Amino acid sequence: REEAQERYKKEKTFMSLLGTLVPNTHETIAAIKKEYELAEFFDKIREQPALLEKFIKKEHALRLATMLAEKEEREKHAKKIFVLKTSAESGLDDIKSILAVPQVDIRYLGSSQFSIGAIGADFKEANVRINEALEQIEKRAKERKAHVEFKEK
Repeated sequence: REEAQERYKKEKTFMSLLGTLVPNTHETIAAIKKEYELAEFFDKIREQPALLEKFIKKEHALRLATMLAEKEEREKHAKKIFVLKTSAESGLDDIKSILAVPQVDIRYLGSSQFSIGAIGADFKEANVRINEALEQIEKRAKERKAHVEFKEK
């Protein structure tokens, strides 16, 4: 859902930026949509501004490229919730060692629930970090005979 919202926001941003520069915005967008998805094109022109010249005049492309360079891309946050329980005498130490995973932020929510979060350049990168960490947690939990359960949001 967050990815879809982000894509929608990128498309709207691109359309509004293009609307300020190009008189026939709808025709230009239709031409771009024939070859690319708008959100994907928005990301590509950040890296390769020359792609814009294929669809709009060079002077407009340069102005749009400078506008995009000024507009900084924010990092994406991904988050998941899981349950971790153990009935061993050394339960607290076991849970601490199970949750010792780098590159992610793990927080206790109460009632054996934890949230795990990661930051990345995009949602896919952040989700990959979380999934790798969850695999490590699951492996360590099995070694220590703890119960781990992943919840879907």
